[in-house]
Amino acid sequence: MKAKIVESAITLIESGEIDKFSVTQVAKYMGISQGNLTYHYPTKQALVETIIDRLLERHTILVSVCQSTQS
Repeated sequence: MKAKIVESAITLIESGEIDKFSVTQVAKYMGISQGNLTYHYPTKQALVETIIDRLLERHTILVSVCQSTQS
């Protein structure tokens, strides 16, 4: 569930609708209760930190793939 929450939040951010990035909007987008979301991420800050970690992980993987194809 935590991974789905993060991916849904990233999708909202990447859609260009940054104004819709809130715990409430992410829960609504997923079709779950806000309580269910805050069970996994008690604060918006906790969710944002996880999103940043996930995006950095994606970036690292992409850089690695690009470097290996150029070798």
